[in-house]
Amino acid sequence: MSLHEQKQIVRQEVRDRLKMMSNQERSQRSSDLCLRIQEITRDIDGVVFGFLSMPSEVDLDSFLQDRIPLGAAVPVVNWSDKSMYPCRLVGLSEDDLSVDQHGLRTPHGKDIVSTDLIGAIIVPGLAFDESGGRLGRGGGFYDRLLETLPTAVPRIGVAFDEQILEKVPVEPWDQGVTTIVTPTRTIESS
Repeated sequence: MSLHEQKQIVRQEVRDRLKMMSNQERSQRSSDLCLRIQEITRDIDGVVFGFLSMPSEVDLDSFLQDRIPLGAAVPVVNWSDKSMYPCRLVGLSEDDLSVDQHGLRTPHGKDIVSTDLIGAIIVPGLAFDESGGRLGRGGGFYDRLLETLPTAVPRIGVAFDEQILEKVPVEPWDQGVTTIVTPTRTIESS
């Protein structure tokens, strides 16, 4: 079986696990995780680059709302060239965000943040392993973005405990994370 096929199987298995989680469980676990992220990023200088979640992902809204005065950015996707860039987040209300053609929330303003100003990046994924391996959704958007950041920038993967696997299939171009945070633990990748 090819690595690509292995990735597809793991993605489906994790999606199935996430479907079993109720909205109430997802909300409570997201809140617990946000508290852990606040603790980890408290002393980070610079902008924390987070993300506006999709329904099955960890919801970082409460963390991002608290982080806005200190500097927060979220990705804006350029679908034509399959890239992302950090955009300053000024708020989470309907006045501040719109929904793009793929259903992703995105800031109205396009105040691009230089990658030199990013103090940490919080990365979603479908699955992670304890050595920092990350399996995304398959588009490579975060892999391409992470390649552009200085290696000193902490790469924090966030996931529910059900998304932590013994080993995720990775290819040479797949970008990993330095830390993984779940609602119940923090894993420094080896």
